[in-house]
Amino acid sequence: MNTTCNLIDRLDAAIEVARLVGTKLEAADLSRRDENIKGHNDIVTIYDKLAEHTIITSLHEKFPDDTFFGEEGGSVEFEQHDEKLSSGRWIIDPIDGTANFTRGIKEYAVSIAFEFEKNSPVLGVVYAPKRNELFTAVKGQGAFLNNNKIQVSDISDPAHAMTIFAFPFRRHDLYASFLQYLHQIFQQTHDLRDFGSAALHLCFVASGKAEAFVEYALGYYDIAAGMVILQEAGGSISSYDPSIPVAEKCDVIATNSLLHDWYVSTVRNNLLIAHS
Repeated sequence: MNTTCNLIDRLDAAIEVARLVGTKLEAADLSRRDENIKGHNDIVTIYDKLAEHTIITSLHEKFPDDTFFGEEGGSVEFEQHDEKLSSGRWIIDPIDGTANFTRGIKEYAVSIAFEFEKNSPVLGVVYAPKRNELFTAVKGQGAFLNNNKIQVSDISDPAHAMTIFAFPFRRHDLYASFLQYLHQIFQQTHDLRDFGSAALHLCFVASGKAEAFVEYALGYYDIAAGMVILQEAGGSISSYDPSIPVAEKCDVIATNSLLHDWYVSTVRNNLLIAHS
């Protein structure tokens, strides 16, 4: 199998369907917020489900041996003919930042990743329709924003760093420890922001708009595409817990690499204090 050709074909397909879904989301009637609660403080709309269905249907038509893991549908496997094994898995978050989307806030995105091995994404597409921003990456080939190559910032002093964070809205039991490390980051860095979309947060670090992103309790579908884009742009990503790979628990410390050790030690040291 020619891995490079297969990935380029998949990249083109992922871009095409991401743009298609983005067009449909832009045309959505948001006068009625048809929302359901799928978890604590976690909403899903009819558009999430329709977008995921569109993505899976389109990609399955082009790559019938692939399987899927989506935020709304979970794992999806199709019947394998001639006893073929799956040739890879797509990781899909049809609307990352649903709360923003339902309120007409522009920071939401369609996030699509692909992996040959579980929890090791090698392709990422993050499309923000209202921002007209398409972030893409294939492992070993760099990261791009609207076809222009991007890289992380060269800031190495925490005092000049912009940190993107997000409250652990799904896990209120983590709030105290979150405040512990956020307090230290706030005191020692330039500024803090929260835009409401983990996929975009990772892309903002990848494109040098910020130096770091930290958040508890994400899903793998939230970060898979952004992971590839960040790493291909020269960034680093770790878990809060050094013994657990970030793709398994998805407590994320993502940085421009130059500040990675500082953010990791700040978060982990303050977690130890909070839990002592």
